Amino acid sequence: MPPSVMGPAQPPPEAIPSPVAPAVFARLGRYEIIGVLGRGGMATVYRARHPGLGQEVALKVLHSHLAADPSFVGRFQTEARAVAGLRHPNIIRVLDFDFINDTYFIVMEYIAGETLAERTARFAEQGQYPDLPEAVRLFTPLCSALDYAHRQGMIHRDIKPTNILLTQEGDPVLTDFGIARILGSARYTQTGFVVGSAHYMSPEQAQDLTSDPRSDLYSLGVVLFEFLTGRVPFEGDTTATVLLKHLTASVPAARPLNPKLPEGIEEVLSIVLAKEPEGRYQTAGQLAAALAAVMSGVGAPSAPPAPELMRGATRVEAFDVTDGAGGSQEAAAEDDADETPLII
Repeated sequence: MPPSVMGPAQPPPEAIPSPVAPAVFARLGRYEIIGVLGRGGMATVYRARHPGLGQEVALKVLHSHLAADPSFVGRFQTEARAVAGLRHPNIIRVLDFDFINDTYFIVMEYIAGETLAERTARFAEQGQYPDLPEAVRLFTPLCSALDYAHRQGMIHRDIKPTNILLTQEGDPVLTDFGIARILGSARYTQTGFVVGSAHYMSPEQAQDLTSDPRSDLYSLGVVLFEFLTGRVPFEGDTTATVLLKHLTASVPAARPLNPKLPEGIEEVLSIVLAKEPEGRYQTAGQLAAALAAVMSGVGAPSAPPAPELMRGATRVEAFDVTDGAGGSQEAAAEDDADETPLII
């Protein structure tokens, strides 16, 4: 843990406050709490201000009852160190992480915008669907962000629309690497559950099999399908039903749901949502190139062979999940409350 830059330690409150009483927790180190963004299984997310800099930030504060468990604290610190080392314009920045007594927290940039989930829901409610150029505009930088993270040896494992924030300028920012790991590092997880959100999980995650960056591509493919059509490709009344469809059901056609889409998009979606990782695009950059090719009328290239980057990935530890939705950074934080303790 790096030296604290938070000033003199001060006793933390006995318990994390509920979202209806943020004033109880009005200060943490030098940060002034000005609101509650949401509460998840591992942390409460606060909107805060650095008084010296006048900068607003988002604070993820580990729930006090978890701090006594070395595995939870280890996972919290692993996330902070991993994400703090990422430098990409489309990945949320971690500015600091520290602890005061038994209160652990991560300081992130605050993005005052909506999530991709909210954008997608708004289109669907109005009976309007985005065209392919808008999808290319949003998903090309997301592919760049994933390629960058994968080259650093990290996979996200929980890509979904509520983990993609849109800035006020409309640029996408990937957030919440709460279940990301450096491949091959110590794993602070429990066995017997499923990592990720059921509608966006890859088949290998659903089976607790070996996971690698291509699992992220599958999840991003689900997000892409939903963005283009207003619905996820695989739906069901229960988590088990959804997971079974990821394993066995064919990818539904997208163009009947959104007639504005060109014919080539069907092949792109069928490749990125292939049941076997070897049948998918092997890097996020290849997915971006395929989308650009379809938009230009060239057609979608086939999935190329797996590069060396994809080999030797770690085994996914499983976490049980339920489904969530929301909008804005506030809703993204609240979405975690409906899911497992893995997401903070």
